[in-house]
Amino acid sequence: MFKPTLKQIEYFIALSDSLSFNRAADSVNVTQSALSNSIRDLEDGLKLKLFDRTSRVVQMTEDGRKLLPEAKEIYAAQSIFLQKASELEQHDITTLRIGVIPTIAPYLLPRVFQNKSKVDNSETLNISVSESLSHQILDKLENDEIDVGIFALPYPLRQGIHYKTVMEDSFYLACPVKDKDNFSGEITLKDIEDLKLLLLEDGHCLRDQVISSCRLSSAQTSSGFTGSTMTTVLTMVAEGYGYTLVPEMMLPYIQERSDLAVISFRAPAPKRDICLIWTHNFQKEKVSLVKQLIN
Repeated sequence: MFKPTLKQIEYFIALSDSLSFNRAADSVNVTQSALSNSIRDLEDGLKLKLFDRTSRVVQMTEDGRKLLPEAKEIYAAQSIFLQKASELEQHDITTLRIGVIPTIAPYLLPRVFQNKSKVDNSETLNISVSESLSHQILDKLENDEIDVGIFALPYPLRQGIHYKTVMEDSFYLACPVKDKDNFSGEITLKDIEDLKLLLLEDGHCLRDQVISSCRLSSAQTSSGFTGSTMTTVLTMVAEGYGYTLVPEMMLPYIQERSDLAVISFRAPAPKRDICLIWTHNFQKEKVSLVKQLIN
């Protein structure tokens, strides 16, 4: 027997409220195609037509109108359940499982443990942290292996993933210290068009974020070298093999080195957004807790 998912019921209600696939998709934070496919799967599973679609308007069918009250009752019951779970969790968060991407971990994780003593129930709070690539963080969230991910955007998020931006992380040009005088003050994206840029290898979200935020061409990213870690990339830069782009949170590490220098971009500087991601509404208390820990 076909059993609709709660997401399908949520999308059904959203579309019945707006009678617009665009507005309904925006209201539940998914793409129009994802919502449309979900509604089609729901109709196929129920063997009922819930909406009449034309090129201009969407209308509920009689069967859709008859099922709507029950759908709202089911969705309301879910909300009550999640609210109750949230209330219970707020009283006693004893475990906090955090996933973090490698280009953030070395710079934000020390704060997590330094700030632990400042939060409520710190003596009974058990924090576990795992470092993983972006797609692995999303997998762990979906498999309930972590509660909250510390993430960077832009990056394609999956359906059902919620996010909250907690800080901006501007990009800087890193160069050999001997080349610093080649740049007069702040630079623009045009100033780096002819530079040989060394980047992380495919699969690292920082590579994609640099390419996207700095609008790099394929010629600029074809240096003949890619690194698996920023430590390797920066070593190559220090030896004079090229330049790279680094996020602001890496600056303290670079400033400790005598062989590297950084050049800032003229505002508005290219940037990535550091955010927290989660899957379930009842995790919001843990999201708030992680935000306290990294600030």
